Amino acid sequence: MRLRSHLVLFVLAALVPVIGFAVLVIRENAELQRDATERGMRATTHAVAATVDQMLETTMTTLEALTESDHLEAPNLRAFHALAERIARSHGWPTVRLFDPDGRVLIDSAEPLRPDLGRAWQPASLARVLDERRPVVSDLFEAGRHRHVVAIYAPVIHDGVIRFVVAATLPAARFSELLRAQQFETGMVAVLQDRADVVVARTQDEPAMVGRRVEHPAPGAEGWTRSRLREGDEVYVAYATTPRSRWRLVLTVPAETVDGPLRRALWQLLAGAAVAAALAGGLTFAFGRRIAGASFGGAKGRDRVPELVDLYLQGDLDLESLVTNRVKLDEVNDAFEAMERQEGIRTVITF
Repeated sequence: MRLRSHLVLFVLAALVPVIGFAVLVIRENAELQRDATERGMRATTHAVAATVDQMLETTMTTLEALTESDHLEAPNLRAFHALAERIARSHGWPTVRLFDPDGRVLIDSAEPLRPDLGRAWQPASLARVLDERRPVVSDLFEAGRHRHVVAIYAPVIHDGVIRFVVAATLPAARFSELLRAQQFETGMVAVLQDRADVVVARTQDEPAMVGRRVEHPAPGAEGWTRSRLREGDEVYVAYATTPRSRWRLVLTVPAETVDGPLRRALWQLLAGAAVAAALAGGLTFAFGRRIAGASFGGAKGRDRVPELVDLYLQGDLDLESLVTNRVKLDEVNDAFEAMERQEGIRTVITF
């Protein structure tokens, strides 16, 4: 193997460990960054989930106060209808309804007082109120002309008996407004899903997505995973379940936002290594050629050495005058000492 080849291999052997170490450092840093992103998103999902429940708890508190109205003891339905109308208007609720335990609608604040108001929109939620004897939150549904609403139900209990159930509807848009008010990081999307995995609110594409069922919901009450959106984009997902309503708050961030810096750093490293290898190879080619020539006094070993041998054998090249010392094999150590003293620059060993 020629000297230039040795030098090239030496350069590559020096570069490979450096590149490998740099890759390990970059990967370790990327894992730390990914862990930090996961912790941050998990904490954010829990905080926003608590905010959603706080909004629902506020509505529940108002409803529970409404269940204590004196108008329900007699009962005075006309007076309660006027009160419910004022409460709904002041809170921006589409409607406040009063049911009997059989689910028959007695009062609808958005309708005139009359006997034929129909039955409860969400029989399952009404049954939960009667069973649990406490306020409950429905899933997303459509209520007549009110599209995409949720309802909160509260029992009216007199003498230990549920006499009525009061319900207030909230538009889904109210929850989307709540999510947008959180001012998430750029590229992050927040989604609120009900217990049936139907989208209640979303910070992006709200008109197209609200009311759709999530096809492949993540398992468990909370977690962190990598997934793909309906649009096909790869994302990291953090999710948590709201304690009161048992809805799910989901945060997504593009995978490129998390993994992009790692890929860019690796490509920059590989590009730098390629440039360094090319530069080192060029320098090795240039200087290796000179070094190889210097071993024979500036001559090319492959071409010139045979010519020099022929000249010596023909007597045209005087090599004897170039020899400063001749030593036997057992005197070789003395020859090395003479070379160190610069007294035997060109020594011939005889056998």
